[in-house]
Amino acid sequence: MLEENYKTSSGKWATREIKINPMNQKQADKFFEELEYRMSDEYIYCDGEATETDAQYLYNHYLKKVKVIKKLGFMPSFKTYNY
Repeated sequence: MLEENYKTSSGKWATREIKINPMNQKQADKFFEELEYRMSDEYIYCDGEATETDAQYLYNHYLKKVKVIKKLGFMPSFKTYNY
């Protein structure tokens, strides 16, 4: 949900990030749910294959997205564990 697939001008498929701009709590919760998953230890550490530096970079990358949603006035409507 944080990325979308698209076809490039050369006909290849690529992935790009989508803009996070929830319009209501339901949309915000969808983003929060996805971020909760992506900020889990298993995901951040790539099942133990990521370095500490890589894991910290990825965590901070997703934490910025959480902050964007919160800045828009939304908080998760469920208990979170990863942020």
